[in-house]
Amino acid sequence: MMKLDNARVLTFKHPNMGEVVAIINGGESIDDARYLVSLGRQPNEDWETQTLRAVIEYVAEDNKRLRKQVKRLIHEGCC
Repeated sequence: MMKLDNARVLTFKHPNMGEVVAIINGGESIDDARYLVSLGRQPNEDWETQTLRAVIEYVAEDNKRLRKQVKRLIHEGCC
């Protein structure tokens, strides 16, 4: 298993894959991603895969919410 020292979770819309979650170990670019997961559902997926995608989607949404909260707190603290 690969250890991630400075992991970041990014979400973005890909033209062919739809909503994608990328895990990056440092860096700022999608090109630095260690893992990419498309959140698009496929009709032939088994239950475990559907569950994994749902968990990843939840974590990605929570990550977005936390980033917004951090930005808001930083903004309130500096003014």
